[in-house]
Amino acid sequence: FKGFLIGLTDIVPGISGGTMALILGIYHKIIKALASLNTQWFIYIVSFKFKKSAKILDYNLLIPLGFGILFGIFFLLG
Repeated sequence: FKGFLIGLTDIVPGISGGTMALILGIYHKIIKALASLNTQWFIYIVSFKFKKSAKILDYNLLIPLGFGILFGIFFLLG
C-alpha cells in the first residue's frame, strides 16, 4: 500500500515520491536497502544465486514497494 501511495505521488506534479516515503516513515529503510548494493550482489545476480543476493539486498522491502509504485503509476495513467 505504501508503494501504491508513492506511485500516485510520483505522477502528481509538485509532489515527490521521496517526500511521500519520508511521510510514510520508510525513506530511511529504502536508502539503507539501496546503499547495500555492491559488486558482490551483482555477481550473485549474474550467477543466478538469488538466495545469496537476498542476504545483501532487502527484497522483502523493495519488491513489494516496487510493485506498489508501478501499480500506483499505472492506476493514475490508465
